[in-house]
Amino acid sequence: MKMSCEITLIYPFRNRDTERIKKSLESLEKQSNKNFKIVFIDYGSDENVSDAVKKLLSKYNRVNYIYTHTNKQPWNKSRAINIALQIIDTAYCFVADVDMFYRENFIETLYDLKSLEKVVYFQVGYLSAEETKKDISFDSYDTVKISNEEATGLTLFPVQKLKKCNGFDEFYHFWGSEDTDTHVRMVNSGLTLEYFDKELLLLHQYHPSFHSRLSKELTIDLVPENIVRINYCNQLFNKNNNITKVNPEAWGTVVFEEDILKIESTIDFQFDCTNKMYEVDYYLYEKLNNLKGKTIKLTFKEVAKKKHYKSMIK
Repeated sequence: MKMSCEITLIYPFRNRDTERIKKSLESLEKQSNKNFKIVFIDYGSDENVSDAVKKLLSKYNRVNYIYTHTNKQPWNKSRAINIALQIIDTAYCFVADVDMFYRENFIETLYDLKSLEKVVYFQVGYLSAEETKKDISFDSYDTVKISNEEATGLTLFPVQKLKKCNGFDEFYHFWGSEDTDTHVRMVNSGLTLEYFDKELLLLHQYHPSFHSRLSKELTIDLVPENIVRINYCNQLFNKNNNITKVNPEAWGTVVFEEDILKIESTIDFQFDCTNKMYEVDYYLYEKLNNLKGKTIKLTFKEVAKKKHYKSMIK
């Protein structure tokens, strides 16, 4: 007798290579328990990337691919996860990652650990760039390091309890704090938190760290300075005030192509701004605050640096 499917794996994604996706999904194909679903949320990848991903995912019949037109918005893992939460129909969800691949008994272990009264997250083994390239059995890989309980991603949640707290906090952008924050809020709501390290079930494929991508130069990928610290401030606020429910307005909403076309066709104000701090502060904190409900196009342009003798001496 086939047991009913109770677990959905959620993959939040944007602009990553398809090889790591394939390695992750192939490990799931080898699971001893194949009773699970996958929701893959593409949070605004470039068109060439999304086309390649859709072609790859079409080979896996248990994957539900959803594209949201947020390519002009900053990466928001919380919102990507929340979009999946709105549509899944299983009692539990596991927040996955395309960088991970899994031991053959991983899904079986999720079923053993699932509980409506607890949240479970997992130890991870990190691979080097060279080890990542190998195609060998799970237990044959050599790890560079093993995570401890401070690494709080990759978590099994009871779906209704998570939805009752309005999912992940969509304040968080880019990287940092959203996983820990969600754990704290789930505990505040009465659940217990368990860290699973009895055996290593997940391996992490190598990639450069987020911090290595930060730049002092103006780039197409907007990354606010001190974003990790800003995220941490929000996490600390939620923790110190015993917050359980976040996202007071609509959460987990999909952005459709027609939404973007409508915005782009009805621009009320257009500003050109340099990357000088006082101009950025003026437009972001003064002008935008006073134009709520309006459509604004704000273009940032880098100022050519002048070589002053005083600056050169410094």
